[in-house]
Amino acid sequence: MSLFKKVMYLIGAGMVCIGLAACEQTQQSSSTPSNSSSNLTSSSTSSSSSSSSSSSSSSSSSSSSSTLPDITSSTEDNSSTTDSNPGEVTEEATVIEYTFTETDVASIEATTQFGEFTVYAASSGTAVTIDLNKKTLDDLSFTTRCKLGGAAKVGETKERVISFTATGAGQITVYCMASSSTATRILNLYNEQGEVISFNDQVLGDRLYAITLTFDTAGTYYFGCQESGLNVYGMTASFKA
Repeated sequence: MSLFKKVMYLIGAGMVCIGLAACEQTQQSSSTPSNSSSNLTSSSTSSSSSSSSSSSSSSSSSSSSSTLPDITSSTEDNSSTTDSNPGEVTEEATVIEYTFTETDVASIEATTQFGEFTVYAASSGTAVTIDLNKKTLDDLSFTTRCKLGGAAKVGETKERVISFTATGAGQITVYCMASSSTATRILNLYNEQGEVISFNDQVLGDRLYAITLTFDTAGTYYFGCQESGLNVYGMTASFKA
């Protein structure tokens, strides 16, 4: 082979090598953007996933928040139920009272009704009478009295007592004083069998007293003086309905 051909051959081979090298570099350059694009896609997917997670968290938070009004409403309802106390029952007392007045003035010859109270007459001796007599006690004023005139009697026959009927346990307040200014009287409260269930032994004749006696059950009760005269101006009974 001539020298010229050898030179041309070498130049051609060199050009081929240069072309191959350039081609390889081009392929490497094109593969790098592909990886970058892949990374961008991955990043975008991750970001989208993160955004979706955030949205899911926000949705969860919103769902949790939406249950709060129901809890508050339930609490308010319970509070309302507690305040109403539906099971609680308030029992009111029945009150009956009577004050003797000028229109009652008379001699009591037979059992006589005065409002919700009954006055029992005497079968012998001093009569039970109602007459005018003014007395005051604190801010209370009285103009008329019932003079029982002797010892009470409760049994098969009833004399010189005043009775009332109660539907439950309670008390009776009697505005009274001894018929003698120097004596001390005993005010008794009797049941239907004539038994003394309550009493006060300090009723004097120097002034008007408010004596309160109690009873534990429903029934008809009688009050009067144990052994002598007692003047009664009025009475108030209160008991469970």
